[in-house]
Amino acid sequence: MNTSDRTPVSLVNAISLRSRWPSMVVLLILIFPNASIAQNRRMPREDVVEVQAIGNGLCVSNVFQSNMVLQRDKPISVWGWADASENVTVSIGGNEQTTTAAEDRSWKVTLPAMAVFS
Repeated sequence: MNTSDRTPVSLVNAISLRSRWPSMVVLLILIFPNASIAQNRRMPREDVVEVQAIGNGLCVSNVFQSNMVLQRDKPISVWGWADASENVTVSIGGNEQTTTAAEDRSWKVTLPAMAVFS
């Protein structure tokens, strides 16, 4: 057998993949016909629910959740919204800060860094 007659296996696989490529594209288009079009569609307005970003009264930013973990040995910033000129007091682990809500209703306090506690 002449060694020049042998085609490396990897070359054979590459050739067969190239010949199947257009078929695979057509198959994907048939299976997922709206895949590329769906990204450009706008959500119908009847599916949209209007919700206020900030509720009435005292609100804490929604990044603060139950059972969340705060980073130790770093200052802790807590923020939210309240009625304008309302005093807001935040206390965590014995540390307490008080601030007054601004005219745009926003407030923010920064508590000192804390060590691990349970």
